[in-house]
Amino acid sequence: MDRAEQIVVSDPIGERLRDVVRMDPAFRAAWRDVCVRHKSAGVPIVVVCDGVVVRIPPEEIVIPPEASGAGGGVQKPLGKSCDGGMSK
Repeated sequence: MDRAEQIVVSDPIGERLRDVVRMDPAFRAAWRDVCVRHKSAGVPIVVVCDGVVVRIPPEEIVIPPEASGAGGGVQKPLGKSCDGGMSK
């Protein structure tokens, strides 16, 4: 097969993953869902904060606003904010 006959293979998953405009709100909605479910079930969330694995008790989980999903998260020990990377 010469170069003129090469088949172009599309990468629909890669294209979707690079679509930050659509992915960001989806991840924020998923993060909010995780926070709501864990808090209501009384189950801690485990996140990585500054390279350290932290277990967050359900009473310290902060539910992000439903509309934007930004600004919520959880509080790690010593009052330092840890939002699982979901803040802007």
